[in-house]
Amino acid sequence: MVNSRPLIIVILLLNLTIEITGICQAGVLHVPGDNATIQDAINASRNGDTIIVRDGIYSVYLNITKSLTLRSENGTANCILEASTNDDIIEVHAGLCKHNRIYTKERAG
Repeated sequence: MVNSRPLIIVILLLNLTIEITGICQAGVLHVPGDNATIQDAINASRNGDTIIVRDGIYSVYLNITKSLTLRSENGTANCILEASTNDDIIEVHAGLCKHNRIYTKERAG
């Protein structure tokens, strides 16, 4: 009888390595650049990714459904998100969403 225990342990370790590797491979997406809009980058992202928004004023409504980091490239003085409607700018439906170095303001009018 062949002992299959070492084979099972190797398969389990391989499976664990694949899962950990998938978790550790968070990506970075740039807007504009990798994606035309911030919402496009959110839609293309995976949990754990970082979206870096380049300088500019963006008229947006963002619906975030993944755990990610949203940040500006050069700080709040250079990256402004304003509401595209008289509603919210960012709506989060995820376990964890960090946004920093981005200035948000209501739409005038």
